[in-house]
Parts: sequence; structure tokens; C-alpha cells
Amino acid sequence: MNAQLAEVTLEDTVHGAVVVARGQFDLATVWPLRSVLEQACRDRVDDVVVDFAGVTFCESRTAALLASTAAKLKAGGRGLTLRGAEPRHARVFGLLGFDHLLAPA
Repeated sequence: MNAQLAEVTLEDTVHGAVVVARGQFDLATVWPLRSVLEQACRDRVDDVVVDFAGVTFCESRTAALLASTAAKLKAGGRGLTLRGAEPRHARVFGLLGFDHLLAPA
């Protein structure tokens, strides 16, 4: 039931892999995001962009997942950028010390 609240897709663009997230992400619904991020890390060679414009809710576990994925990518010479985050989500990332993941506005 809760999984229907979140949707994640992986798109290949001319600029690299884009993970498009939509919906609400919390402990019960973060698994699709985790799965697609793992796929992007494993199957792609470019940096990863996470499009957060369609996210209506996220909590600290979601931010921690993105930060740990960014650390894995960085260890391999790649990067992760979060774009389209609403100000309230950007504030959560800033409070947690993960604001370095946010694309410049």
C-alpha cells in the first residue's frame, strides 16, 4: 500500500543518469529510491542527478540515503546532485549537513 505513494524512474539523458523521484519518501516508501540509486551506481558510469521536483515529502532517512549514495559515487570519482528540491526539503538537507548535494538554484 505505502509503496504506491512513491515512484522512482531512471532516465538516461545526454547529460548522464537522472533518477526521477515522485511522491512521499519515508521509512516505508524509500525502498524504490534505494533500488534505483543502486542501479544507477552499478550500471552507469557518469554522475547521477536526482530530480526531486515531484517529491511532496521526505524525511531524514531519505536524505541519509542520498548522502551515502553520494559518498559511494565520490569514492569512485563520480558525483550525485539533487535538483528541484523545494525550499522545505532543501532546509532538511541543510539541517542534516547534506546541503552540499543540492544543485545551485
